[in-house]
Amino acid sequence: MAFMLSLADVEKARSIAERALKTINIREESEKLSIWVAYFNLENEYGNPPEDAVMKIFQKALQYCDLKKVHLALLGMYQRTEQHKLASELFDKMARKFKHSCKVWLSHIQSLLKQNSDGIQCVVNRALLSLSRHKHNSI
Repeated sequence: MAFMLSLADVEKARSIAERALKTINIREESEKLSIWVAYFNLENEYGNPPEDAVMKIFQKALQYCDLKKVHLALLGMYQRTEQHKLASELFDKMARKFKHSCKVWLSHIQSLLKQNSDGIQCVVNRALLSLSRHKHNSI
């Protein structure tokens, strides 16, 4: 995919991503997730419009991979590309869907710390209310 992008052939890079997703064994979950992340990045950079293209690929990825891992991967991409509004919207969905997951809450708290954002205490309080008592040490 990277080679095709270096040649400015975005359509060929997309076809390589699709072919990779079809040929990689379903048991190789981490490899498939890596391809999905690369596909997210491709559509975020070259999609038209990027938000719609990424969401289309995201909905497709949800059908084939672990839901929480795909959500965290997309959240990571939004954080790396500093799309804070989209990351915040995705986190709101994740907080409802995976409210008992320590990883979800920690990723959001870390994101807020990197942004020097206010409201960290509010998120920590929500996390403490949602998580079971034995997970409180992680936060």
